[in-house]
Amino acid sequence: MKKFFSLIAMIAAVAMVSCEPTPSPEPDPTPEKLTASVSPSEITADGQSKAVFTVKYGDKAVSNVKAYVNGAETALSALTFTTKTAGTYKFYFTYEWKTGETVKSNEVTVTAKAAEQSGDGSGLTMEVDNTVIPINTGRATFTIKFNGKVVESGYKIYKNGTETKLPTDANKKPYFVSKDTGTFTFYVTYNITESTKNKPISVQVINDAIPDRAEDPNPTSTSFKRRAMVMQFTGTN
Repeated sequence: MKKFFSLIAMIAAVAMVSCEPTPSPEPDPTPEKLTASVSPSEITADGQSKAVFTVKYGDKAVSNVKAYVNGAETALSALTFTTKTAGTYKFYFTYEWKTGETVKSNEVTVTAKAAEQSGDGSGLTMEVDNTVIPINTGRATFTIKFNGKVVESGYKIYKNGTETKLPTDANKKPYFVSKDTGTFTFYVTYNITESTKNKPISVQVINDAIPDRAEDPNPTSTSFKRRAMVMQFTGTN
């Protein structure tokens, strides 16, 4: 009889355990919202003007994100974008949170404008200090500016329509010296889209030295002596 009651007690205990409700599983955590912003949203397509992105997961700024521009994955250094090509660029970002799931940000747009559209209108300019130089010893030094700022690199100079490499002085300005006489035409290109081809500069290289002062009482320059003879013969001054 004692064994019978023990068996009944065990059956009752098992029944009580089986009747207890099964605890509900904890709900999966909900990911935070991924938001992207950019400043400035308009840059100059000069390879130097920068658009800087800020990406936040919830309220926390994150940098270990993947960036996409116009639908294609791209690499951004320090979430910074530069370009030399004018156009409209649409960005979004993705972030992998702790569950291994990926969240996607909103889309932000960066507009890169060519210099003549976005700057002060000056664009690319090229100047020269001397348009007439003597052969071998004369020097014509060029100053290249982009939107009013001196450019020291990244440009290409063309002489008589052919790309040429000119030496630079201590101020990093290119200069021209010639062993040949003649007239040489120069223009410069910068950032692919910028060019002064329609505003070329001509430098004339002559055989004779150019006198510093025509009124020199004891001129040594042969060009000055010839000029004096021409003046005496023609009666012009």
